[in-house]
Amino acid sequence: MKKFLRFCGFALVGFGVLVGLLAVAIKITVTPERVRAFVEQKAASELHREVKLGGISVGLFSGLTVTDFSLSESPAFSKGTFISSEKFQVVPQLLPLLSKKIFIDQLILIKPEVKVVREADGKTFNFSSLTSSSPSNSPSSSASAPSPIAFLVSKVVIEAGHLSFQDRSPAAQSADIAKLNVKVRNVSLVAPVDLQTSFDVKAKGMTAGIDFEGTVSALKGSAKIKKLDLTSGGSKIHAAGDADELTGKQPAFDVKVQIVKLEPAFLAGLGAVPSSIRLKNPVTGEVDLKGDLKSLESHFKFGLGALELSGQGTVKDAAEAKRKMKFTLDSNSCPIETLLAFLPPDTLPKDVRLGGSTQISASVDGTADRGDMALKIDGQPLDIAYSTYFMKTAGTPLTVNVSGKYALPLAIAMNDIRVTLGKVQLSGAGTYKSAGAASNYVFDIKTNAFPLEDLSPLVPPLKAYGLAGNASATVKAVSAPQGPNIKGTAKLLGASMNYEGVKLSNIVSTVDFTKTSAAGTLTSDLIKHDYFSGQALKLTWDLKEVTEMAKINGNAALRIGKGEFQNIQKLTADSKAAKILLLPISMLQKLDNSVHGALQLPDFNHIAYQEILGDYVFKAGVMTVSRFDLNGDQVAANMKGTVGLTGAQALNLTGQVKVAAGALAGAVQGFNDAQGRTTLNLIVKGTVSDPHVSVDMADVGKKVLESVKDKLGGQPAQQIQNLLKGLFKN
Repeated sequence: MKKFLRFCGFALVGFGVLVGLLAVAIKITVTPERVRAFVEQKAASELHREVKLGGISVGLFSGLTVTDFSLSESPAFSKGTFISSEKFQVVPQLLPLLSKKIFIDQLILIKPEVKVVREADGKTFNFSSLTSSSPSNSPSSSASAPSPIAFLVSKVVIEAGHLSFQDRSPAAQSADIAKLNVKVRNVSLVAPVDLQTSFDVKAKGMTAGIDFEGTVSALKGSAKIKKLDLTSGGSKIHAAGDADELTGKQPAFDVKVQIVKLEPAFLAGLGAVPSSIRLKNPVTGEVDLKGDLKSLESHFKFGLGALELSGQGTVKDAAEAKRKMKFTLDSNSCPIETLLAFLPPDTLPKDVRLGGSTQISASVDGTADRGDMALKIDGQPLDIAYSTYFMKTAGTPLTVNVSGKYALPLAIAMNDIRVTLGKVQLSGAGTYKSAGAASNYVFDIKTNAFPLEDLSPLVPPLKAYGLAGNASATVKAVSAPQGPNIKGTAKLLGASMNYEGVKLSNIVSTVDFTKTSAAGTLTSDLIKHDYFSGQALKLTWDLKEVTEMAKINGNAALRIGKGEFQNIQKLTADSKAAKILLLPISMLQKLDNSVHGALQLPDFNHIAYQEILGDYVFKAGVMTVSRFDLNGDQVAANMKGTVGLTGAQALNLTGQVKVAAGALAGAVQGFNDAQGRTTLNLIVKGTVSDPHVSVDMADVGKKVLESVKDKLGGQPAQQIQNLLKGLFKN
């Protein structure tokens, strides 16, 4: 034991002597003056730059410390400072120096600043002259080359560093790294090292903080990420996992990324979202990445306010500019208002209103710029309304399937559109393109032969018509500043209708329509009402501005075959259409009431007829009756003039009524035509609701005058006029 203690004592003494000798040697050989001279000489001869050194100290345990170090731009400080540091310290291990090995315990940089500049040519940097210097090839320099020295650093520390990169090239990729802190343990080029670093980076107007902790292998280009946090404003992303071959051609990843929050402004700054898509809520979610740049698989879940998206996908050749990707995603049942908030304000026509919720599924297969897409929408929970023309309530089955191609900026060519709305099936194609805050679209759609009973609840204006049977339609819609331009054709085949008690059977109709016009034909084998019947109905029309009666323009024609009226008074009271179209017949009743029994007119509530013909012109809220003919055995009538369709609905009509021979009582026979039919010319004034009918005295006066003179023995004209006034109230 005593020998062991004595040995330890000698060893300690020997170690102390050795340390003392090393201290003396260092003091003698490594003086501040020699360090200064060596650094200044090397900077001038090999770096061709100026160097400034503040204080220099050398200690056995503190190593080499240099304060206020700076290296100029080439060739002098007049051009600026390239590198500077408030403090630079190297602490070597002592014993390895004896074997010509440099083992550094610590390498410390306090507040280093580096300024990197890329010139306008995109190739030259302010450090290019340092890397282009070639070593001397002279024999003397080769002969005096020192032998290799082993080099190892145990710990590297950088505190409060600053790196600025000024890019004067067209790429304009200037960036600034501040608050750089680095701690590296067991620095090695061949073995993994433990690395901790944090810094703030500012580029393109954005600032982000990076905080990394993990193990890095420079030789393999790999990293085991214990923590990687990115923060910017209120945005934060956390990642952990493995990355291999980062310096090789095929980096590989097995990383989990947690998106704590991504603010819309941050994503917009990165250019990660097309300008045509609007984000209002922060993005949250998770992403799992596994694979390499040749094939990188991902599983993800994102939250954007009330919208949740989940799915998976693969990216091929991720390092290429035209990388290929294939993704599928599904949403939760999301309020439609949330989805519409992502799109430009005028994506929907101004008269379209959406409510309720929907669920979507989508897939893309292509590049970031263009490719194939498919979309499925479950619209059963949706409320959809278009002005007063269309109304779908939640609960009505609705599915939308779209496939086609996409391109950025947002443009979609929908080659196949399939919509199922109850028993109505639509198919076709369309295009959608976002143009800044606006959007342009074109849709061509056709339907199956669907039951009209299923359509009527969806189209409020049709409910009053009691439609049944089958119909089909084609529609084209084109975007316009004041709402979509719509053009289409609707067809009825073997349908039926019940409008205001008027029943039509075996209807065949073709209607060409726009948003404000309609033109077409309608035929029906039989037209029937409780007080009216007819056959072989044919109605044609060509009308513009149909949405506003005061602006309506166009024409219409009516033909009804053989039939009868059973109670025209009740018919015109029940049906507005009948009241206008059959106005001349209802006027006969007014005429009948105005006659003091002088005329034996038939009962106009029960009239059989052979044919009814009508031609009508519409202009600015006025219907001009160009022709109205009713031909029958008991009565025939025609009428011309105008009928107001708005306001008081003023009447200005003239007409003629012919009734069977013998209808005129007494001796006044001047009203008979060549066939012996009693003929009356009428003037109709007033309004549709309160018409005033009078006999046209000027037209029949001459014939009546002669007849009356004969019967009354040539009485004066005044007496004749008094007689006529007695016959007709008006």
